[in-house]
Order: sequence, then C-alpha cells, then structure tokens
Amino acid sequence: MNWGDYRIPGNTGFDIGDGEFMIADKYVNNGWQNYKTARNDPENVATKNAEQAEVKEWWK
Repeated sequence: MNWGDYRIPGNTGFDIGDGEFMIADKYVNNGWQNYKTARNDPENVATKNAEQAEVKEWWK
C-alpha cells in the first residue's frame, strides 16, 4: 500500500510511484494525460503548458 502525503492508500494499481504519486499507464486515458505530461521533463514546453493547466482554477 502507498501511505503518505499526496498518496492514495489501498489503491489497486492506480498509483504506481515509488516515492511520489504516479499514474499507471492503463489509467492515463481516463483524464490523467495532462497530469502525467505535467510531471515529465521540466524543460519541455508541453510540460510547462501542462503544469499551468494543472494549477488553473477552472471552476472560476
């Protein structure tokens, strides 16, 4: 099980990260693509755009 800050305890293969929350590839197409892209290469333009989308307050 994964216990700790920003982790999902008792998940069944959804969070596959060793030291941090990481989505399993089979779940990426369920709305997690941008999240995964945002955590890839920090120097990549697509990563920077994805990071901005992750922190955007879309509900306002």
